[in-house]
Amino acid sequence: MELVETYWNNKSGLISTLSHFNEMLNALHQKAKESDTIFKQNQDLSANLSLKKRQIKTLENEIKLLRKQYLEVAVKSTYKTFQEEEGLEKIISITKNKKTEDRALNADIVKMYPELFDN
Repeated sequence: MELVETYWNNKSGLISTLSHFNEMLNALHQKAKESDTIFKQNQDLSANLSLKKRQIKTLENEIKLLRKQYLEVAVKSTYKTFQEEEGLEKIISITKNKKTEDRALNADIVKMYPELFDN
């Protein structure tokens, strides 16, 4: 109301002032739309991240299970009884190290896939 009274006799001044307010309102509306878009993108990315974390956890558990199963088979393969019963070939062999008189483990699969046997 104050604007109308201030610019009552100056119609072009009133139009100019209202145009300025209109431009500001449009700019704020545009920023609000952009903010809403960014917020929705963040929600989508957050949901995607949660999904990927669950998938990683599932795959890590699968790797642990497969590692455990491989090691069980590897150990079983050293026993003649299991070799015959389960049709296993010898996967690993335990040999004596001549220098230190310690036992050493020879397992080619461990060398081929070290990322599976980090522990």
